[in-house]
Amino acid sequence: MRLVRSTWSGVAGYVNYVMSPLFNWTIRAETFGDYGGSRTGITQHWDEGTFTLQYNPGTNVIVRGEVRADHSDQLFFIGANGTGYHTNSQFGIETILKYP
Repeated sequence: MRLVRSTWSGVAGYVNYVMSPLFNWTIRAETFGDYGGSRTGITQHWDEGTFTLQYNPGTNVIVRGEVRADHSDQLFFIGANGTGYHTNSQFGIETILKYP
């Protein structure tokens, strides 16, 4: 059995701003290095940015919309036609119901 040496490192930063009791937004930025591919399957450097808008219509409900963009120095993201890409973007909406 051959052992493969790999390391990974990363850092993330968040900024959150409360506009009112109903709305707040968050910006997140991350950078990640996977040297040896033990976390993502290939050696790569990855950067990510996310913007989230949160709506708080009641004490037990949270609604969030999020836009995320990822970039790799490798052709890591595979499209529907099988072509590799350096970037990937996503959009999502979630609703959280809290029970006391």
